[in-house]
Amino acid sequence: MNDSMMQQRTGMPIEQIHDSWHFDERQLELLSSYEKAFVRNLLANPLDYYTRRLERIGMSSQKRVLDVACGIGHWTTALSIVNASVCGIDIATDRLMIARSILQTFKCSNVKLSWGDMHAIPYPAHSFSSVFCHGALMFGHIPTVIREFARVLEPGGRVYANLNGFGWYLHLLVDRGIRKGNLAPCLMALKAFLNALMLKKKYIPVTEKNIGNWFDAAGFRVEHIGPNGSMNQRTSNYRVGTLDSYYGFAGVMEVIATKC
Repeated sequence: MNDSMMQQRTGMPIEQIHDSWHFDERQLELLSSYEKAFVRNLLANPLDYYTRRLERIGMSSQKRVLDVACGIGHWTTALSIVNASVCGIDIATDRLMIARSILQTFKCSNVKLSWGDMHAIPYPAHSFSSVFCHGALMFGHIPTVIREFARVLEPGGRVYANLNGFGWYLHLLVDRGIRKGNLAPCLMALKAFLNALMLKKKYIPVTEKNIGNWFDAAGFRVEHIGPNGSMNQRTSNYRVGTLDSYYGFAGVMEVIATKC
């Protein structure tokens, strides 16, 4: 499948992998068309884009960081550069395969990768000084996962996470779905809106109030909630990854909180 066909099917623009990333790209042939597009888009920004963002949001110089739902390990790699020790967990074995290849290429000796479910993080209480969760929290039962963050963090530990707002799902529905005649993004957006109407706490558009209440209930003190990238006010000329808003609604929301 060529790039134009893949873009039409996935609804995502197809980006060129930045030359700062090194891994065996033959592994991409083992992935689905959607996963190939997903990987290429994540690696369109250079590695230093990710390390700079981590420094701006205070996710550097930590003794032990957990990367929850680490995926292909692009954030894990950046975390390993600016922190003493990193553990990454994910339930997707194909993405962990890419992550291991990237980490081996960069000789990241301070990283441990393992299979793990964010609803039951496979580490004992108070194991980490920081938790990082990018682009995944909204796919779990959000309050349960946040409680797991609190459990594995030591007192005073910090968490960074982001979640999709209403604007993101409007973007999926209109821009990636209706305007391109692509059914899959429409169904994804409609599922999220339906879940919200049914008062579910998984795969829903979130608001600042939602986020604040969930973190408060889990024993966190929220330091910042805002649009994706607002914490670091753009680190460079590279894209943050999402727009701050779509159709007047927040696209992706990010939160920084400290365990009380």
